[in-house]
Amino acid sequence: MWFVYALSAAVIWGISYAASGRAMERGVSALVFFSLYTAVGALIGFSALAATGKLGAIPAELRAVGPDWKWLVIALVASAVGALLIYIAIGEKNA
Repeated sequence: MWFVYALSAAVIWGISYAASGRAMERGVSALVFFSLYTAVGALIGFSALAATGKLGAIPAELRAVGPDWKWLVIALVASAVGALLIYIAIGEKNA
């Protein structure tokens, strides 16, 4: 099943790359695009958690991380900064 997820992610990322480039050509800055991307991602994520009944599990899952919470923070920050840098590169025509 992992292959289906990976292939789907690659196709969807390609669509996102093409569409984001077009939006930035029309004047949407990388920072605005990233902020909208983040907001839509949060909306979809929390909707999926609510639809599956797992919204209430967030505190328990965060507690389960325990002393490795720093790794969670590093992963989240690195993912966010990486995505922002990709959009900046797309906007600068370097990606």
